[in-house]
Amino acid sequence: RIALVVLVSASLTDHVNAVDPAPGKYKLYVARGIDTDLAICVLTLEQKDGGWAANLIGRNTALGKVTVGTAKVVDGFVRIDMNISDEDVVFEGAAGSDAKSVIGSCGNDRRLAIARLEMTDEDLIVRERMREPRDLPPPMREQAKLFAERIELRKLIDKSTTVSDRERLNEDLDRLQKKIDEESPKQMAKVLTDHAEHPAAAEAGVDLLNYSYQDEASAEQVKSWTEATLKAAARLGPRYRRDVLLLAVDSLGRNSKTQALAAEMAQRADKELGDATAPTLQARILTILIAGLKNSGRADAAKAHEERLAKIDAKLDEDYRAKLPKIAVTPFGKRKEKANCVAFFELFIGAEGQSGAANGVAFDKLLEAFKPAEAVILQYHLHVPAPDALANPESEARFDYYAKRYPNQTNVIPASFVNGRPRSPGGGNFALARTKFTEYCDGINPLVNDVTPVKLTAKAKLTEGKIDMEFKVEGVPGDAKDRKMRLRMAVVEDSIRYPGGNSLRFYRHVVRAMPGGPDGKELAKDEATFKETVTIDDLRAKLNNSLNKIAANDRPFPHPYRPLELKNLKVAAWVQSDTDRAVWQAVMVDVTE
Repeated sequence: RIALVVLVSASLTDHVNAVDPAPGKYKLYVARGIDTDLAICVLTLEQKDGGWAANLIGRNTALGKVTVGTAKVVDGFVRIDMNISDEDVVFEGAAGSDAKSVIGSCGNDRRLAIARLEMTDEDLIVRERMREPRDLPPPMREQAKLFAERIELRKLIDKSTTVSDRERLNEDLDRLQKKIDEESPKQMAKVLTDHAEHPAAAEAGVDLLNYSYQDEASAEQVKSWTEATLKAAARLGPRYRRDVLLLAVDSLGRNSKTQALAAEMAQRADKELGDATAPTLQARILTILIAGLKNSGRADAAKAHEERLAKIDAKLDEDYRAKLPKIAVTPFGKRKEKANCVAFFELFIGAEGQSGAANGVAFDKLLEAFKPAEAVILQYHLHVPAPDALANPESEARFDYYAKRYPNQTNVIPASFVNGRPRSPGGGNFALARTKFTEYCDGINPLVNDVTPVKLTAKAKLTEGKIDMEFKVEGVPGDAKDRKMRLRMAVVEDSIRYPGGNSLRFYRHVVRAMPGGPDGKELAKDEATFKETVTIDDLRAKLNNSLNKIAANDRPFPHPYRPLELKNLKVAAWVQSDTDRAVWQAVMVDVTE
């Protein structure tokens, strides 16, 4: 969730009763999930020296350190600076009509949740009562019950010990999920119409907009929901309202039916937030704005925004590279005299996975450590845990090829393979990048000094939008048919900017296509030559169509941006035995013009 820390905007005070809170002792609750409030601390709110002051009385000891800083009250909006568990946060909300409760939000620019201050006589937070049921409108209570049922079913699936039980429970889960998908939009729409002044109305509205991509609602209906959601959010303070505006822009940008509305809302957000907004948020808003304009037939209007986005992206790229972990890389060096094996490294990753940062950095460092004549290093993207614009059906088929052989080493993404063998599964944050790099190198280094009978060469040339490729294989073993040896080929894009959810901005050596298909070509003779042709425009259309299919039949993409430039291309090929997944030789060359 995205949030923005700002001061009170006078234009939003019309949406609340401008009532100052009553001085006294309050307990702070923050929403945790759809149906639970967590007690954070007890504090006093007092008028002092013509202003307001907040002081900590007691805290939830399970949360670690809690401190309370400055407090302000302006036109009924309360703002308190705090630190919870070593994280700076801000509570901001509007006093209720009785002045004894304040409903708003608590968080920072990473997480923002509905929160409330309730007047209390207590000084301490008792562990047994630190969680309380949230006050929810009836439709959301029904949704919460379905969600709780889903959690219990997943627990039963994890505990099941027989195939038949697991299959039966998964069928039950599928039926329940279908019910949730069908009922949730109706329930959330009812909250917006029948419980519009409830503190959870904006939350319901955001959920409704997230569902709208698969709903039959018209663009006008979605616009009505959007305005109602923003009106409900304004009652909780300007920070929450702006957070909801950004979430609405995201949701609308993922809906093919509401691109014009997405552009309109993105323009509104851009105007309201201004140049003082964090560059990452500006880039996100402009990306949705540009996509919305283009997708609604207003490409000319997008040009000025594209120029501005390019400048912001350049600065973000510079800042990103400056913050990457510093890892010293020593090139491989001299090989043994008869060594002729080119090692083959493959990484499977999802741009939205939160644990891929270490792998991405380590992958890039491999390109510094090994020349293409020493190791071919490829990256495939998967729609895990969310749709990924760099994924394609052939990458997914390639992953399935390994999953069938190594089910226990492919149940976590990222997954990596060296010469067809699993290596260093799982991921991590930037702090683990050096460890991942070392583990990858430990798997590749011995193979670079290996000897193989297989010789593999490739050449590729781009002419009038077509890549003509030729691959020659020599020294194929006599038992190649028994080993089910095949030649597989890939078109690889050198570098792609695609900021996702895993903190990476760039991805190197991304597989965009597999000419000849994921199954490759059979090798039954001592030597063979294969020719393939890929038309850039056809490949671009094929990739875009596959993404459209995911968006229509699965889930919307987290970002509207689809990098389909297909520039700085390379061609890779490798000889692999399907019986044991062993890779015998590999090659990669630039596509020349």
